[in-house]
Amino acid sequence: MHFRTDELLAFLGDDGNLVDLAEVRKHLPLCDDCRARFEELKAWHASLSDRTLWALRTDAVEPHGIVVLSARAAAEDAAADDFIATLPAERVDTWKATCAAPEHRTAGLVRKLIREARARYARIPTDSLTILDVALEIAESLTPRTLHLEGELWKERGNALRHLGRYREALRALDKAESAYGKVPVAEFDRAFVIWARATVYWAMKRFDDARALASRAEETFREYHDEIHAAQVQLLEGGVRFDEGDIVGARAVFETVLPAIERFEDEETLARLFANLCTCEIRLGDVSHARAHGVRAAALFACLRMDTEALRLFWSVAEAMAEASNRDVALEQLRETAAQFASVGMLGVAADVSLDTLRLLLDDGRYDEAARLAALLAARFRQEEVAIDAAHAFAYFQEAAAAQQATPALVDYLRHYLTARAEGDNVRFEPTGRLPN
Repeated sequence: MHFRTDELLAFLGDDGNLVDLAEVRKHLPLCDDCRARFEELKAWHASLSDRTLWALRTDAVEPHGIVVLSARAAAEDAAADDFIATLPAERVDTWKATCAAPEHRTAGLVRKLIREARARYARIPTDSLTILDVALEIAESLTPRTLHLEGELWKERGNALRHLGRYREALRALDKAESAYGKVPVAEFDRAFVIWARATVYWAMKRFDDARALASRAEETFREYHDEIHAAQVQLLEGGVRFDEGDIVGARAVFETVLPAIERFEDEETLARLFANLCTCEIRLGDVSHARAHGVRAAALFACLRMDTEALRLFWSVAEAMAEASNRDVALEQLRETAAQFASVGMLGVAADVSLDTLRLLLDDGRYDEAARLAALLAARFRQEEVAIDAAHAFAYFQEAAAAQQATPALVDYLRHYLTARAEGDNVRFEPTGRLPN
């Protein structure tokens, strides 16, 4: 359910005769679409209420200008909905050309493209990035500029890049989001989402102290605005940091504390992630029965929500946890399959990361021949993808090292560091420690 623009305006004016204020207050934290439209209306209202702005006018002012604006926004949104329905859902590469017609290039279409991009984050993040590129090009061409929407777009671009493992690009996109938000009368509430996104990138980059500090700032802002659902979602990041630091009991405690709030708000996407996190915690702690129950619930929710890549991340986490619990053969098989699935949806950087985990386990078990064979297959697979040539070279080097029984965990760590740096655009040379025999 979404509220109409006139209902959001009534909420903005605290008019309980036209809309149930309590229902809107409850709904906004849960709905990205309604919240984005409400914040844009709020920004317009703030601008139109500025006495300095009106002092510049010498002609008569239309007293119901905001009504005209709201009607225009509603018409644009309706037209954009109809237009989006005509686009081929599985061929987003064609959308740019189709959206080029002037009659389609509206703020309403930008809002709908953002919604379409979000729906693909956990399925095909490369498609999300393509859609956001189209939306950003339209937004930057609008007159007057829609800086609030541009901020939203850069924030979402940061999220898409994070899903693809392109962390430094993600941080640069978030810088642009904060810059755009800083030029419009926008509440600190919006910046909290950028701060949260930045914290998530830092977590992925293993900058745990930075991630924890920013997550705390975002949570504090959400609680100031009585946004309990997003405050609870940010706490999942705290649990993730604890887990990665090795505090599995502490991580599980955080996840269990957050669970009632997530269930109360019926947030199925976060609930799926939460059950996935609890599953990996229980495996690490040796409680296979509870782990299986949580894993089944997470997988079912991910399937229902079509969050394919999140399901893959669950399998990756479970495999790592199983390896820690000494169930190595099952873990290795699951890691191989997960890497192949990530590669199939264009997430090559993540696929390489999973593959390095696989090779590390084989080294730990002294299975050099098997590691060399797998590395050879990986080198061939990545060589077929022109954008993954660095990974192909890295795995080929590992193959030779493993064949000579000189591959080490330190080499795996170096290759991971090298591939991450190259993916982020750093011009680093390939200089692994240790030398192969001539």
